[in-house]
Amino acid sequence: MKLHGPMNVLAVVQSEEIKDSLNNVHFENNSVNFDVFVGKVGDVGPDVIDGHGPDVLLLDINLSDDSEVEALDGIIRTYGKSLSVVATSRDATLEGVRRLMRLGVADFLPQPISDSELTTALEYASRKIGHGEGAEQARANVFSYIKPVGGMGATMLAVQSAYCLAAMGTKEPQVCLLDLDLQFGNAAVYQDLQCKFSIMDVVLSPGDLDGAFLRGVMAHHNSGIDVLTAPLTIEPLDALTPDLVARLLDVAAEEYDYVLIDMPQALTDWTQVVLDRSDVVFLVTQLTVAAIRQSRRLLEIMREKGIDEAHTAIVVNRFESRWSREVTVKEAEKALGRQIDYFVPNDYKTVNAALNEGVRLSEIKRGSKVEKRIDALFKSVLKGLGDKALVATSA
Repeated sequence: MKLHGPMNVLAVVQSEEIKDSLNNVHFENNSVNFDVFVGKVGDVGPDVIDGHGPDVLLLDINLSDDSEVEALDGIIRTYGKSLSVVATSRDATLEGVRRLMRLGVADFLPQPISDSELTTALEYASRKIGHGEGAEQARANVFSYIKPVGGMGATMLAVQSAYCLAAMGTKEPQVCLLDLDLQFGNAAVYQDLQCKFSIMDVVLSPGDLDGAFLRGVMAHHNSGIDVLTAPLTIEPLDALTPDLVARLLDVAAEEYDYVLIDMPQALTDWTQVVLDRSDVVFLVTQLTVAAIRQSRRLLEIMREKGIDEAHTAIVVNRFESRWSREVTVKEAEKALGRQIDYFVPNDYKTVNAALNEGVRLSEIKRGSKVEKRIDALFKSVLKGLGDKALVATSA
């Protein structure tokens, strides 16, 4: 299990069984110091915390015991600016997780605790140290990804763009990806994520939707990205409503610096809400007759709906500069009635491997042309939006 050290982790759990399972975790990075003790949250006082000096505190809490919840609240109030708290519980409900997120825990781990979930939670918690209270938060930039037909690579671009944004700038930004494809969403699959919750928890509890609730139902990728995953079951797209989507975007924009939205192929009664609220709508297509024809139809529909085309960027994915391709760039632009904004080169082998392993492209192939192009794309986009995240990455 690999974590970016150095990191001191102190775990206080309520059974020898959990202690043994955590002690059996192997960390590849030797600079991670992981101490596990059996006890209760109320036992974790200044002598314990000051004696160990943890960066991350993992606490096993009984949510039905108000005294433990109060003790957790006190720890976070006292030490929340110097360390991150990850909570775990044997029988946590969605309301229980929401309560923990309201207290200010960095993440929640269901039991039994898996090695992969522990790694992600600790990495995520370490990134949150020092991000807390007092900092003034600007409203997020919102980017949405649409496609004229399936198989264009829009989800891949959304996922890899999220990795790119999470690594940009002098200060690690808060990035989330919302998978709004309730029927065939793959963002979690492409990041090798498993999550107890999904977008359907938002659908089923619309009155509870606030910042704490949203963070509570997110999955956390070890790159620092939060992901609102699609459901495992196929749900009707109209389970989401325009009002609920608008509220979801408002809450996400308050909680994060960048919000990326992977859209379903079908048009819905809430599609326009997303597109109207997007700083940039990426229409992802390829140079084939069918894709360009459907892209033109999609652009026409957007014009009829009054969606500002100035905020739409056409991205040709899997671009190959060969004479033998099905449609030339000139032919495509003539059919579309406008210029193509960005080209992402074809590297199927590297992209497929990255998606299968749930990692950034550079972890598969150093100097990946696809990743370099996505990075350049976003530097251009953010510069156009006047985003200061480029200070350290643009020369």
